[in-house]
Amino acid sequence: MSNLNTTPKFYDGTKLLSMQDIDGEKPVIYMVTSNRSAGKTTFFVRMLIKKFIDNGEKFCILYRWKKELNDIARKVFTNVSWKFPGYSMLDKKREKGNFCELLLKKDDEKAVTCGYAIAINGSDDIRKSSGELSSISRIFMDEFQSETNKYCPNEIEKFQSIYTTIARGNGQQSRYVPIYMCSNPVSILNPYFSIMNVASKLRKDTKFLKGKGWVLEQNLNDSARMAMTSSAFAKAMSGSNYIEYATDGKYLLDDNSFIEKPKNTPTTYIATFIYNGQSIALRQGMDDIFYFGGNIDDTYPLKIFVTNDDATLNASSLRANSGLMRLLRTYWDNSMVRFSDLQARECALRAIARL
Repeated sequence: MSNLNTTPKFYDGTKLLSMQDIDGEKPVIYMVTSNRSAGKTTFFVRMLIKKFIDNGEKFCILYRWKKELNDIARKVFTNVSWKFPGYSMLDKKREKGNFCELLLKKDDEKAVTCGYAIAINGSDDIRKSSGELSSISRIFMDEFQSETNKYCPNEIEKFQSIYTTIARGNGQQSRYVPIYMCSNPVSILNPYFSIMNVASKLRKDTKFLKGKGWVLEQNLNDSARMAMTSSAFAKAMSGSNYIEYATDGKYLLDDNSFIEKPKNTPTTYIATFIYNGQSIALRQGMDDIFYFGGNIDDTYPLKIFVTNDDATLNASSLRANSGLMRLLRTYWDNSMVRFSDLQARECALRAIARL
């Protein structure tokens, strides 16, 4: 990961925020991943508060669960308070605790509403406050990739619902409200990367990546990496995947084993798997290896859906193709299956695991 973008002592998102998307337009979603302790959260929270102090522009900070909103003003303000001498932050729970009003107070002046903290899982209740939330100018989401791989049920739909509630205000059906998202690199198969089709475009040496309506920065902060790797704890745990993730920016939950292109030999098309709404090819090479991924042959008759959500009229179930699935399981157990990317690997794993 040494080829990733290096930065000064703490993260600076100026370049990311100046970028246009793949169509040359202003993005609505700005994402950044980096190793831990790089200063991503501090950069964005400080920016949000400063924009409010300077221009009166309110902000929203997204969390997953209602329990995360407890004592939220202290959590939000503690790491940036030194940048705002004389200021303090208060919070007030609203709508059954599914969101909190954040209030900023300077010295002995009256506290004023500067923004909101919202629980994604409470999206149904958030709609009731659309009028109030229409004053939000910016949205920030920290830890958009979950270290434990635990997301809200239907998180993407709830995330979209909250955004729609916020963006349709001020007499407009949809207004421009930028979203800033940051996290440590957990898995490129996280739901946000999946919905934006980031996984298929991302490479280990990618510094900046553009899509339709979004831009992504992969950042490696050398100062944070060196500080962490030199600690006694990191040395003691040097063989851990987590330490590599925390210090070197390696995706925690991803295993790149057996991800490779087919060798330069003929292959036979076996089937098309339907997984998460995507078509994934299965071929077998002259080397006797099965390959998931690559170009799709839409004319090939055998189509297999992996989950019930993927079922279509022209595709059959895994159970109906049990002979092929048992064969794939045997080849899997003998390390004779390869994948074009992590999405193809996950498809194969889910299909074989359902035997």
